[in-house]
Amino acid sequence: MEIYKIDISKIKGEVINSREDLGDLEGLMESMHATGQQTPIGVLSEGHYSYTLVYGFRRLAAAKALGWDSITARVYSFLNETAQLELNLQENVARKDLSPIEEARALKRVLDAGGEPEDIRKSLGWSKTIITQRLALLEMPNSVQSALGTDSISVGQARAICTAPEDRQEELIKMAQEGATMRALKQEIEALNEIKDSFYNLDPEVPLYEEEPVQELPSESPADIQEQINQVERQTALDTMSIGIKRGLNNISATNIICDERFAQLISVINNIDFTALSTKDLTSFYEVIEEVSDGSWGAFDQRCKHDPSLNNQKRKKRPRAPIGAHRGR
Repeated sequence: MEIYKIDISKIKGEVINSREDLGDLEGLMESMHATGQQTPIGVLSEGHYSYTLVYGFRRLAAAKALGWDSITARVYSFLNETAQLELNLQENVARKDLSPIEEARALKRVLDAGGEPEDIRKSLGWSKTIITQRLALLEMPNSVQSALGTDSISVGQARAICTAPEDRQEELIKMAQEGATMRALKQEIEALNEIKDSFYNLDPEVPLYEEEPVQELPSESPADIQEQINQVERQTALDTMSIGIKRGLNNISATNIICDERFAQLISVINNIDFTALSTKDLTSFYEVIEEVSDGSWGAFDQRCKHDPSLNNQKRKKRPRAPIGAHRGR
């Protein structure tokens, strides 16, 4: 391994870079223009004065942008694929150029190429715990990995978000990106998990609502049979709307009530109400209102709380109902 001044045009190939985005090169270009190149890039000699870039992707890109014809490089005579990937990762880690998820993906590439975990650990100066933790990031949902890749959330926040219900993780990522503290994030996750647990801890053998079987029609005249059919169809329609109302109210309750005891009591009350006792007109109107209110209403009051902290004290007591049609543009 020697350090030489090499022709930039002779660098024909490159390894997979651990750093997935070269970022803004303006500052680096200004520095290299003012003081020259301080650190050599790393290349593998392929013979006949041809080279493969191993590390120093940003420095090479800045040199090209500055119009340089040559660059200082540390030239390696032989490196297998594993060694190339490991050197690239090591150099980027040492310069602190990588996000946690970039480190994790680069680490996996080295392992997949045949690298030994102990050798990697020693070359990077990492503990076994750090290596295990980095690889665990690759098991997280894509949305969490994407946020880690932009350094908009921390590893600790990512781990916390992964303990929340999957359908709420995007909102929690946004909270973290907007500056929510770890404590606030954990409190929100605990509240979400309480809602989830209060719903799923109900007795699975007891249905939230019961559907009555359609009664068999007696053998009568065609006119009587048709009337019976019409009555059954009307009753079925009423029962369907009643079930829809109960489902909507159950959903609203699960979204808005934190206390699992109070939630369970309300579910019991809702499911014992005979909504079919209402007139067809009233029942239809009630069904349409519940359908509108329960569709996409979660989170509206939470967003207001972020902008008005004084509402936080009211959050667990009562959330205002969204106006009819607010979530459907009606």
